[in-house]
Amino acid sequence: MYLGKMMSPKDEFLESLKKLNKNTQTPKQWAKDILANPNYTLAIGIQFAKDALNNKGRAR
Repeated sequence: MYLGKMMSPKDEFLESLKKLNKNTQTPKQWAKDILANPNYTLAIGIQFAKDALNNKGRAR
C-alpha cells in the first residue's frame, strides 16, 4: 500500500480479503475488524461482515 494515497473502498475490501487469506484470523474476527473500522465505507463489505456475525452456525 502506498502511504501517500488513500485506498478506494473497493481496494480496501480486496486488501482485507487478501489479508484474510494470508492470516489465521477467523472470518468472525475479520468481520469484527471490518465493523470496528470507522473508515471502512464499502457497503458490500459491511454487509458481508454483518452476515458473517449473524450466521454463526452456517457453513459457507
